[in-house]
Amino acid sequence: MPRVEFNRDIRPILSDNCFTCHGPDERQRQVNLRLDTREGIFTDRGGYWVIAPENPGESRLLQRISADTEAQRMPPSWSGKELTRDQIDLIRSWIEQGAKWRQHWAFSPLQQPQLPPVGATDWPRNGIDYFILVRLQREGLKPSPEADRATLI
Repeated sequence: MPRVEFNRDIRPILSDNCFTCHGPDERQRQVNLRLDTREGIFTDRGGYWVIAPENPGESRLLQRISADTEAQRMPPSWSGKELTRDQIDLIRSWIEQGAKWRQHWAFSPLQQPQLPPVGATDWPRNGIDYFILVRLQREGLKPSPEADRATLI
């Protein structure tokens, strides 16, 4: 299975199905469990782990979302939410792959991307031009000549 990314694949599942009861709103939070923080997911909860990286069988979250009985299964039926088999399998794969947590992208510092190598280094004037030129070259195209001032007006 391809690499499962927390922010792309897992966070949306948890956000849509679990954060109502196990998210940032402490008035709505159930059993003092937060699934929106690293500490909430990876803290020893008195003999069990919500997520045990590389060990799906010991991960209480996986046990609860895949439980056979409705009384044990999360999210509860009264919530009107239900995880699909594909979503459960994706969470299982994430745990098997080490359950790498990533902070939400909005809280991560910006990083300047590496400029891609291009054939014609005289054409790009700024960083964006490098990305445009790579795409043009991939499509077998060349940049148009620069328009004169009258045409631009």
